[in-house]
Amino acid sequence: MSTETSVSNANKTEYKKVILLGMDGLDPKILSSLMEKGELPNFSKLSETGSYSTLATSNPAQSPVAWASIATGNNPGYHGIFDFLGRRIADYMPVLGITKPNPKNIFAKREAMFLPVMQGDAFWDHTSGNAVPSTVLKWPMTFQPKQNDAKLYAGLGVPDIKGGLGKYAFYTTRDIQKNEEGHDKVIKVKRDGNNITSHISGPNITKVMSREEAKVDLTIDVSDRARIKMTIEGKKLILSCGEWSEWIEIRFKLGMMKTVSGIVKFFLNAVEPEFELYMTAVQINPKDPAFIITSPDSYIKELSNDLGLFYTLGMSEDTKALEEGRIDDDTFISMCNEIVDEQEHSICSGQQETLSILFMKRATLINMVMS
Repeated sequence: MSTETSVSNANKTEYKKVILLGMDGLDPKILSSLMEKGELPNFSKLSETGSYSTLATSNPAQSPVAWASIATGNNPGYHGIFDFLGRRIADYMPVLGITKPNPKNIFAKREAMFLPVMQGDAFWDHTSGNAVPSTVLKWPMTFQPKQNDAKLYAGLGVPDIKGGLGKYAFYTTRDIQKNEEGHDKVIKVKRDGNNITSHISGPNITKVMSREEAKVDLTIDVSDRARIKMTIEGKKLILSCGEWSEWIEIRFKLGMMKTVSGIVKFFLNAVEPEFELYMTAVQINPKDPAFIITSPDSYIKELSNDLGLFYTLGMSEDTKALEEGRIDDDTFISMCNEIVDEQEHSICSGQQETLSILFMKRATLINMVMS
């Protein structure tokens, strides 16, 4: 592929840049039907100025498999991804297939915390290897990223600060039954006059005889029924009902003079009659990343310098919080809109490159493509 990329259409126009936009779960039959009805003018314009056809999906038809197959041009036998889940060879128990912690990293070296999930070479490995500047944003199954000349920001599979796929917290005075879905994410709090004292959980601290979670103190003033005053590590924040907070940087102490930084957002559902406060998973701080989530490693800080703080979790949209009733539809949609805005800005940040690839979720794109 040369830096002069030619795209064939009615006018034989030549373009020097290529943008590949990927959308997960966008059914071609529904897409074609809406295009015929004139309800997707942007897609119709793309099909008219270029080419349009349907393709078969991967086997098995799972998102991780499909994205790895598109990236490598090969089947699971080559790239090694067969499902969201894998199996543990020792006892055949299921294990998560989209992240791969490194069991040999006994000294907890940052650069060796995880192993690459997708095997083999992706097409951007070939382009970057042939001096074609390439930027890849949020492509699934690229964590931990291979380090080469491509600028890559990993997507699905990037964990939270604890190394998991993202676990929100829900602070409330309500009694939540143990058999209720999502009970494990609830932090029961009590009022002490106009104050609530709690904590934010971080990564595990490994000690000689035990493991425990690192914690940061959280205090909340609930004297006002319409808003709260929060204090986290000496930082003060005022949050009104029905509003999102800004990103808040948190630093956890892991012992032996070691710390790790994360970021969170809060949404205040209610102060009265019951207190309800939603908190996102503690995500990797792009200004001070706990894990390597980009290639080169410094690229995430470059993006942060341009964009500020942003969602870094591989699956950023918190569908679990919506399903389990911790946030409502409007709150979830506002989260999705913010994520799309961040992704659009990240495109602009990397637009000087010749080849740009962006993965976005269908649910967060639909308003944009229909306008």
